[in-house]
Amino acid sequence: MQHLAIDCPYQNRLSALADVLICYGMGAKTIVFCQTKSDANNLILTDKIKQDIEVMHGDINQNQREVTMKRFKEGKF
Repeated sequence: MQHLAIDCPYQNRLSALADVLICYGMGAKTIVFCQTKSDANNLILTDKIKQDIEVMHGDINQNQREVTMKRFKEGKF
């Protein structure tokens, strides 16, 4: 398991994250923690991240969160 922290300007965070996922995340399961639900939702909407991703937070019903975790464990995204 590897943890990575990179300091970058706020406005460059999505581009930096996309680059990190390409360099370090290919073929691996990766979890990205966000400060807010809105930040998590913005990851889904950005065109900078090319990998298949799903989002989980408290506004998503429990059943869907369980489905998302199951799919993550199975490597479906």
